[in-house]
Amino acid sequence: MRDIIVEAQNLCVGFGEKKLFRKLNFSIEKNTIMGIKGKNGAGKTTLCLALAGIETQAEISGSILYGGKAVRLLSIAERARSVGIIFQSPDSRLFSPVVEDEIAFAPENLCLARGDINSRIEFALELCGISHLRHSRTNTLSGGEKQLVAIASVLSMKPELIIADEIFASLDSGGRIRIFRALQDYAAMGSVLMVSHSKEELSLCGGGVIELEAYED
Repeated sequence: MRDIIVEAQNLCVGFGEKKLFRKLNFSIEKNTIMGIKGKNGAGKTTLCLALAGIETQAEISGSILYGGKAVRLLSIAERARSVGIIFQSPDSRLFSPVVEDEIAFAPENLCLARGDINSRIEFALELCGISHLRHSRTNTLSGGEKQLVAIASVLSMKPELIIADEIFASLDSGGRIRIFRALQDYAAMGSVLMVSHSKEELSLCGGGVIELEAYED
């Protein structure tokens, strides 16, 4: 039996008269990496925000379901357990001066016990291969290190689905390899949805690729 994390049914998204896509249907199964590709302006980031339940500007119809429940009806705690999103620029996400505090922030806001928070910090640091950065100051990190910390801060929530929106764009080959390995390791526990323009990266998406095309009346 298929273990589906999220399902989109007849999803239509647009801004007024501008339609991005319509009647989009797909599901993401557990332990898979899926990709999203499309030209600039096709709605890739808007789709990611809609799947995370944080798109507030677009007109959306159809349904996005986590465990059969609409994303808009999920509580904050339910949404945190269901989906986490990582953006292209880590500088826009990191706000704590120390790496450990950055990773601890989200589980602290779920009011987890201190022991559970520490376990999640260690889990996320180890998965991303940055345990040595635990007590580093975030403003001293390289671009690749900042992106790994941003990923770790999402992993500390242990969501069922990680959405990675163009997170490889500004990294060198070594940084891309480290980050993709972290996402591969996480897919053994949950699932990953990855936006990319790279054919090489998309070829590694064993769960398939969602292709967004220009809407036509």
